[in-house]
Amino acid sequence: MEIDNALNPEVIDTAAFPEADTITPLSFGRGLWMGIQFLLIQMLALLPVAILGIIVYGMDNQEGMNNLIMFLGLPLAFIAGAWYFYKQSGLIDTAFEWKSNFPLLIIIGLFLMYGINYIVGELMTYLPGYDAMLAMYQEMFAGMNPMALLLGGALIGPICEEIIFRGVILEGLAKKYDPTKALIFSALIFGLVHLQPLQVIGAFFAGLILGWIYLKTQSLWVVIALHIINNFIAFTFSDLGTESTRELIGNDLLYVGSFALSAAIAYAAYLAFNKFNKTEASVTEYA
Repeated sequence: MEIDNALNPEVIDTAAFPEADTITPLSFGRGLWMGIQFLLIQMLALLPVAILGIIVYGMDNQEGMNNLIMFLGLPLAFIAGAWYFYKQSGLIDTAFEWKSNFPLLIIIGLFLMYGINYIVGELMTYLPGYDAMLAMYQEMFAGMNPMALLLGGALIGPICEEIIFRGVILEGLAKKYDPTKALIFSALIFGLVHLQPLQVIGAFFAGLILGWIYLKTQSLWVVIALHIINNFIAFTFSDLGTESTRELIGNDLLYVGSFALSAAIAYAAYLAFNKFNKTEASVTEYA
């Protein structure tokens, strides 16, 4: 997806965004350090919850500990990180403006994410050691209370991550670099902080999509909604078997065709997003 030159800060009408120039420009190194800081804040926030878990459940009840961390620890950690970076950098004026075309953009964005996620997800199955990485990922959430998982991982987490990685880090990078570089750098940082191998790759491509949408809309609402829905689906089906899509389809020609179909869906969604992203406050105008 090409990032239009209209995203270049030099051609943005800053009169429409009186606080646009107050966002501190970020270098890639500084943005990466902010991502590392986010991890450190999470660790600090999780420490007292882990101590509480040991007191309540003892050292042997790993399932109880995991549920407590997911239900209480991660929400606190995410909120602490988002609050810290918000207080440090702030957000642009339009970050939480709601516009009438956003529901449509969310639906279109889901098709865009589906098409790309399907292709990336299937290509990852060919990575060396994929089965072991998948088992590691599934083990992270095995036995967790579904409500705790959805609260921490599919609701609070996405909201706070969008504030940090799109509202603060991507916005700061876009003040220093051209939009394409800023988008790639922010997605790379977003991927790296997920640490777990499959999540690093998946989060990088998700960061590209969400970052592109954020730059298009200059609002966090659409990307927050997409992130929540994406995580909800991922966590809901995280305990499914490891049978591949290729095995489920059972026909190599149809399997290859599924890539073409997904690519067509993603491209159609990309065109539709450009067409219907007509908001009065948007700083982006695409050909």
